[in-house]
Amino acid sequence: MGTHMGTDAGAPMGPDRSGGVGSARDARGAVGRDIGPVTGTDAAGAGGQDADPEADTDTDADGTARFLRLLRALPAPPDAEALYGPGGAGPLRRRNLLRYLDLMREVGPKVLLVAEAPGYRGTTVTGVPFMSVRQLTAKPGLITGRPEGDGFEAPDRPAFDREASSAAVWGALASWQGRKPLLWGIYPHHPHAPGDPHTNRTPRASEIAAGAPIALALAAAFGITSLVAVGRKAQGALAAGGLTAPAIRHPAQGGARIFAAQLAALNAEQERREEPGPQQREQRPERGEQGEQRPEG
Repeated sequence: MGTHMGTDAGAPMGPDRSGGVGSARDARGAVGRDIGPVTGTDAAGAGGQDADPEADTDTDADGTARFLRLLRALPAPPDAEALYGPGGAGPLRRRNLLRYLDLMREVGPKVLLVAEAPGYRGTTVTGVPFMSVRQLTAKPGLITGRPEGDGFEAPDRPAFDREASSAAVWGALASWQGRKPLLWGIYPHHPHAPGDPHTNRTPRASEIAAGAPIALALAAAFGITSLVAVGRKAQGALAAGGLTAPAIRHPAQGGARIFAAQLAALNAEQERREEPGPQQREQRPERGEQGEQRPEG
């Protein structure tokens, strides 16, 4: 599916004809608007009701526990796989997801790029959004830049070790300036054709509605201020879940070049927004080489 987090152009399903944003020159129009920090109240409201009645008494300092609780509570139908459960590859994927959240907590993202659902060649294998095994084990690490890698766990003898969309996303993010964006899918389970987990299918409206509060809980946990959909189908999924967001082109089906251009435009706009204004610059004390405030005169 074109807006799955990781569908290859050669995946066994029809192409995404939703198109995303039509050309590189449309990139500036795809930049996410400021939405203000997403709150726990926002997360509860999306999708119609709060799936977690204990959320108001949650004492988790950064909100991640609430996100994980909602994720764990979401049931999966027979034609979808819950990726982070106790069986099979679930524990490894969960550990990788927690590692990803810890690393992104250090980054402090303000932008959340939202896809439609995990793809069978990427997130479904690794547990990390838009990461196949190739990105998971990259050295230096794609998030930290550390020579030894990002510290994820590679699965033993994975069915698939690479994915075109994951390669395109992280290839484009390599030139991102400042805080890298957070990545997620509005439906966190892997939806597939009945009896064939090595396929992707479009999430149902009910699945999207159920996943929206989880995406918003993640946004709230990180203080996200801009939501951007990766592809028109993801944009429609967000709208169905009660969330308004602009769309950039999905990198699948020949969209990698336009995706990279629009991501660069999004990055430039985000940098401009975070740049201090004239008054803020005037109020900053001048500091010496070691960071101490210099005396006047």
